[in-house]
Amino acid sequence: MTDKTQLGIDFGSSQTVAIVDLDARRTRPLFFDGSPFLPSAVLADTENRLIVGADALRDGRARPGNLEPNPKRRIDDGELLLGERIVRVDQAIGAVLARVLAEYERTIGVAPDDVTITYPANWGATRRRTLTDAAAAIGLTDVRLLPEPVAAAMYFADRLEQKLPDGSAIVVYDFGAGTFDVSVVQRTGASFDVLALEGRDNIGGLEIDELVLKMLAANCPPDGWRRLADPSSLVERRAALAVRDEARIAKERLSRNASVTVTVPLLNRDVVLTREELEQRARILIDRTVRITEGVIRSANLPTERIVGVFLVGGASRMPLIATQLHRSMGRPPITIEQPEFVVAEGSVLPDRTPNGSHSTPETSGAVEHPLDPDKTGLVRDDAGILAGTKGRWMSFFRRDRNSRTASDQPGASRPDQAATVKSVLSTGWNGVAWGADIAEFKARFPQAERQDSGWWWTGEGAESFCGVPTAITQYGFNDEDRLYMVAFIPDPKDRDKLPVAVLNELGAPNGNDSSWTIGTVEVSVKIGGVVATLVSNRFAE
Repeated sequence: MTDKTQLGIDFGSSQTVAIVDLDARRTRPLFFDGSPFLPSAVLADTENRLIVGADALRDGRARPGNLEPNPKRRIDDGELLLGERIVRVDQAIGAVLARVLAEYERTIGVAPDDVTITYPANWGATRRRTLTDAAAAIGLTDVRLLPEPVAAAMYFADRLEQKLPDGSAIVVYDFGAGTFDVSVVQRTGASFDVLALEGRDNIGGLEIDELVLKMLAANCPPDGWRRLADPSSLVERRAALAVRDEARIAKERLSRNASVTVTVPLLNRDVVLTREELEQRARILIDRTVRITEGVIRSANLPTERIVGVFLVGGASRMPLIATQLHRSMGRPPITIEQPEFVVAEGSVLPDRTPNGSHSTPETSGAVEHPLDPDKTGLVRDDAGILAGTKGRWMSFFRRDRNSRTASDQPGASRPDQAATVKSVLSTGWNGVAWGADIAEFKARFPQAERQDSGWWWTGEGAESFCGVPTAITQYGFNDEDRLYMVAFIPDPKDRDKLPVAVLNELGAPNGNDSSWTIGTVEVSVKIGGVVATLVSNRFAE
């Protein structure tokens, strides 16, 4: 038994869970206003203070423009506009962490000896740095960061006392409010290693909430619902926030009941919703997560008998359809527990069994944001402040660390235009990967492939060239069905003037100087400033 106290924090998109460990076996959750779930919401009040949790949600009904309900989803934005105040994302996250720390010290009476904060395993160095900056700003300068699936696997092996022999693995299916992540975590001696992972920042319980809202809208007068969907007065904005709360609660109730009745705020209309209809609407989304899970299991390249099961984590994983579809796919039911929301936080306070406190995850640590000027690239910023290109897809360009090897010294580096002309190969795909190939096929072609914070993929095999011009980085984009639809080529600044000329000469624009044209079903685009060139398969772009 030890006298050291530990605090584990699972900072989530919609809510944050904190677990206190006083003697390595006796754990309990912290309570905030009587609940073990602290809403991750942040609000800037009239006195320039940051209010968090349930108070932020309550005050947000009066001042919705001052509220950010899901700061974790804004991790890449840098800054938030809360009312008339600009707040850095790390400040917003820090405010949530400060509330957790204050409640710990109020309850326990002293500061914790050790603090662990969990994070999605596919977060790169930039996102993790935002998390550590937020912690450091409130005095937590020596926190341990732990990948969420590793924490879940530790919980599975320790708290559930399930057999996870050396060399075996557990599939962690984490369906949270704002994100979906699936990982294969293998036990190797005393450590846990993430063998394969995939995640989506646009799949989670919030998307299910949107489906519930659509069900409500279908049962309300169009003019009345428009007041909730596009509120123009304070009363309507309050009602719009309230109806989202009702949708979330209805979603949770439909996990336990076949039907529920929802009273729509402002319209005073009772609407009956059924689980059957929600599952019909959600099936495409859930089936997509199942396909991702299948692909991750294939990527792990483990014999079937070495995988002990699929472990459901995250509050949104309670949806019965998830267990049903996974059972059909895997041939055996997934492992479920009564309170999946606590798994990651509980696992984070277990003794660190990995050497030097490190955990193996297939992630990139050397990427930095590429300082592209939207005015020069032709890209525009969307409402969230993220660079967006044609067809409304978001993109954020990254460059490789300057110490990375170039194509000339990277074994097996891909240089497709040295073997054949660009025009002869682009109709079918690029770099040996067909248009429409899924992520599993891409990773089979490039075993070292890496997914970046931005959602783009790198081959992991060094630099490529496009039309004879070396690129600093080539990025592969996948559509909403995880099919390859786009490749972007970003040259070094010194080669930017060469790129437009080379592409126009090699691919022959219709009138000799267009910056965007179509060859077969592939749209070719090159920015005249030479910042980026792209190939887009129109067949798979929508």
